[in-house]
Formats: sequence, structure tokens, C-alpha cells
Amino acid sequence: MRAAIDRLASSGAGRPGAQGPGPNEPITLPDIGTYVMGSPSAPIAIVEFTDLQCPFCSRFASATFDELKRNYIDTGKVRFSTRDLPLPMHPHAVRAAKASRCAGQQNKFWELRWALVRNAATLSPALISEQAKLLNLNIAAFDKCLADTTLDSLIEQDIALAKSIGVTGTPTFVIGKTVSGGSFTGMKLIGAP
Repeated sequence: MRAAIDRLASSGAGRPGAQGPGPNEPITLPDIGTYVMGSPSAPIAIVEFTDLQCPFCSRFASATFDELKRNYIDTGKVRFSTRDLPLPMHPHAVRAAKASRCAGQQNKFWELRWALVRNAATLSPALISEQAKLLNLNIAAFDKCLADTTLDSLIEQDIALAKSIGVTGTPTFVIGKTVSGGSFTGMKLIGAP
């Protein structure tokens, strides 16, 4: 991932060569997403498609993300966004994605998301509840949010977006630059770097 970021940062190109829907086509997204960390003026953006029960996503979160945050996000070089792509083989991934968004309603999106993905191997409804309590969330509001179907369509929109650009596995990253009108163009990187 570091090489991809460095290559893009030094290229000056707004449309780096990328593997997109077709061979060597850049991928364009309407925006980088709702849950974003980093400076809005960062020259590079990374959009992650993740499944919170995926062992490879867990490896990225545990082995790579802290360095990415320290060296690129915290220094203003990168904006990082995450989108949901719960895979059918992971029975707790949809609930985990929704739980993160519910925690976001209490300003704890990132904290719950990282706690869940880093514990992907033991992810369960009990673990989700336990982590929500450890974060001192308002549990009544959290449980009400989980029972509501309002957030389901947002997760489905992320899934549809992933499908539209040929993303079928997790983690997958799109690394690029924001272009005119707030859209985002970049190259696809598949797997846990």
C-alpha cells in the first residue's frame, strides 16, 4: 500500500493507471464516503471496502492500519474512508457493519469498527454487545438502532457500489485523488497489504 500511495503522490496525475471495471481503467466513485478520517485537503484518498468478519481485513486492521494512520493520515497526506462489503460467507458481518453505523450515531463509529474487525475470528452478537458496553455507548439507543432497518439501505448501497466497480472480495482498496465535483478516481488494490 505504501508503494501505491507514494507512486500516486509523486505522479501528479489525477487519473493514475488502475485496474477498474475493465483492464487498466481508472475507477470512479461518486464520493469517498461518509466515514472519513484525515485532512479534507489531503492529496491522496483511500477508500476501503471491508467485511468486519474477514480474516484478511482483520490482518490489515491489526498489522497495517496503525502505520498507515501514523505516517499518512495523521500527517495530512491521506484521507481514509471505509465502506461495507459484508460477504455472504460471514454470518455476523452485516450485523457488525450495522453496529458500527449505530455506534457512529453516538460518535464512536471508528472505535467500534476497529474493535470488531480486530476480533473478526470471534465476531458474534455477544462480542458486538460487549464492545458496545466497553465503549460506554447508550445501550438502549444502540439496541434500538440495531433493531431498526433504516441503516440497512446504506449498507446495501455500499454493496451495490462495490459490485458496480468489480469489487468482490475484502479487503479491497481504491487509492486515488478527489477530482472535480467531489468525485473520486483511483486504482484498485486487492488484499491486505
